[in-house]
Amino acid sequence: MPLFQFSDTSDISMSDIPLAPGVYIFRNPSGNVLYVGKAGMLRKRLAAYLGKKSGVPARTAMMLRHAASFEIIVTPTEKEALILEATLIKKYRPRYNIIFRDDKAYPFLRINMREPWPSLGIVRRRRRDGAEYFGPYPSAGALRETVRLVQATFGIRTCTTSTMKNRDRACLQFQMAKCSGPCVKAISQEEYRGRVRQVLDFFSGKRSDVLASLRARMKEAASAMDFERAASLRDQIAALEKVLEKQSVVAGINASWDCVAMATLDSDASVAILRVREGLVSGCDMRRITLEDGDRPEELLRALLVDYYQDGAPPRDILMSRLPAGAEALEEWLSGLWGYGVKISVPGRGDRKRLVEMALANAAKDLESLAVGRRRWNKLSGLLKHRLDLDFSPVTVECVDISHTGGELPVGSLVAFRYGEPWKRGYRTYAFPHIEGIDDYAMIQDLVRRRIEKGLSTDSLPDLLVIDGGPGQLSSAVRGATDGGWNGKRPFICAIAKGRGAGMDRLYIHEREEPLEPERNDPVLLFVQRVRDEAHRFGIRSHRKRRDSKRKVSALSDIPGIGPSRQRLLLRSFGSLARVRQASLRELKAVQGLPASTAEKVYNFIHGKNS
Repeated sequence: MPLFQFSDTSDISMSDIPLAPGVYIFRNPSGNVLYVGKAGMLRKRLAAYLGKKSGVPARTAMMLRHAASFEIIVTPTEKEALILEATLIKKYRPRYNIIFRDDKAYPFLRINMREPWPSLGIVRRRRRDGAEYFGPYPSAGALRETVRLVQATFGIRTCTTSTMKNRDRACLQFQMAKCSGPCVKAISQEEYRGRVRQVLDFFSGKRSDVLASLRARMKEAASAMDFERAASLRDQIAALEKVLEKQSVVAGINASWDCVAMATLDSDASVAILRVREGLVSGCDMRRITLEDGDRPEELLRALLVDYYQDGAPPRDILMSRLPAGAEALEEWLSGLWGYGVKISVPGRGDRKRLVEMALANAAKDLESLAVGRRRWNKLSGLLKHRLDLDFSPVTVECVDISHTGGELPVGSLVAFRYGEPWKRGYRTYAFPHIEGIDDYAMIQDLVRRRIEKGLSTDSLPDLLVIDGGPGQLSSAVRGATDGGWNGKRPFICAIAKGRGAGMDRLYIHEREEPLEPERNDPVLLFVQRVRDEAHRFGIRSHRKRRDSKRKVSALSDIPGIGPSRQRLLLRSFGSLARVRQASLRELKAVQGLPASTAEKVYNFIHGKNS
């Protein structure tokens, strides 16, 4: 496909842009992607972007101010442009694209039938690795509870593959009759895989089929006088019915739909995706976005469906409160992506319309909750602006902390809050390989410099940057920010340090001689303390994780002939240091990539024998 590039968005001839469908990509001076869009006619769409700037939405105007160039890719059809747009958005995650972010990755259930003895796993990312995925599920807790019941019901293993491979006796789960014991061959592989296929059917929505099959097998076992087997199947049926009774029937047994509805309130939009499988509501997923002037609901819904379904398979029927832009192209794209027909429609009556209205009510309720939180934050943001003498009301607040234990393995942590709540996508950890010894000031300076440089290149600077420490740490942060290209305004930099009494912390402000000493119950102080404590918690957790990982490896480093690569090999093979210590000589020699002589050295060293 031909590629067209322009070095300056202010010097473009519209005749150079073809009257054809395709994708356009805006980039900043560093070449980073700012925005990806698709159009049925590129010249017409880009003329709207590059003509009079006064009529474009605020988000688009902001993007154009940062854009230094753009390129276009012509496609044969609008459908192919949609496919390419979805691929590029997923690859680059551009800052100015309408992406319905929810600040967390909803969990998926993963089952890999390529394994000899498949297990159930809960993961946060769906990959094209040949495994079966179900989800995403809006409640990780509810998913874990369901998986726990299903695993116990069908006897599916919960251990890792490496743990199972190296186990020579059954675990406690088997003794409690919650696992069928594939590790000790207490069940045949054929029967085990049959159970896993039933689990696949259960999560695919064929729950009535699974129950019918179990009941038929129970009757057969009872007829054959195998009462123990019949009782086991009876317990499985009861456990599955317990899972299902928590859900209410809302439509016919053949109803498998996603009901998608959007509600708007002022500058916010919320979209509810109500999942109905076999007539049961299996979950409601929520997505939010801040609206800009000129945003069209139909375009927002199109962006949502592209973002939501490129990783998670849709049902055959997607029911909408209103049609998205380019509905026919979307149907073709989804059908081609997943290999079966997908229909997008707005229902006019019956259960379908009622469930779309239920989704719309959920979206409206979500906006009410958001509005309450926004009002609370607007009040607190105003107090921050007043007390810190800011020129603006902050939205994004970040905090920096340095964690180490006696100078060991220092870790820099950065946490982010948006509208007064933790924003996990903004959390970062930093290592300092080029700083010798433990120098908190140098580490803060280095961390802040790197954060400012990254923020300037991606247009992602926070409004307020809090440093955990006093005047020295604040000065180091200011030096680092200046080195990174800081303009002295955004982010506003301050520090929080312990005061004279419990909870009586002080706030140090750049270029202000005296610190602020708020009252103990001051809302501004309480919020900054909350942000500081979260940075401290995150930093300690990250430091401990790194420290424990090193100690696991270092415990093997005294063994002759065991370097870092073989240390990692042993830990990967056995899963833990304790399992390495428990391993027999035969098990150590069975590790692929570990010479027999080295295995003997490891065994002799662990057991105190002369090698």
